[in-house]
Amino acid sequence: MSGHDPEAGGRLVYRGRAGVELTLAETRAAAGLAALNALASAEAALGSLARARRCLVLTCFVDGAGRALDPAIVRDAVALVRRAFGSRVDPVVLVRPVQGLAGGMPVEVELLLEVGPRRAGA
Repeated sequence: MSGHDPEAGGRLVYRGRAGVELTLAETRAAAGLAALNALASAEAALGSLARARRCLVLTCFVDGAGRALDPAIVRDAVALVRRAFGSRVDPVVLVRPVQGLAGGMPVEVELLLEVGPRRAGA
């Protein structure tokens, strides 16, 4: 699931650059919201998240205005993925710096999911 932004109700909730207009806490919340939106899209596309066995890779593109990025930016996003899949194996996490994202959003999240038959008990 690629290209998910921190929006709710069709509007961006967070705008700005990490460490410039947004604090670490705000950027972390933005990444969490974007991950939640990616999970919602996965559920809609698959009919149920039970078809996704696990998240293999979580990539978070961050507009940090060329500054060093704190890996804690993805803490909330990884926690959501853990809760969604109940996996003891965390995904590979990539925090990728970028110069500018569409609409001035601070982050964009994509998830690479392993899909198969419905998980047992789901």
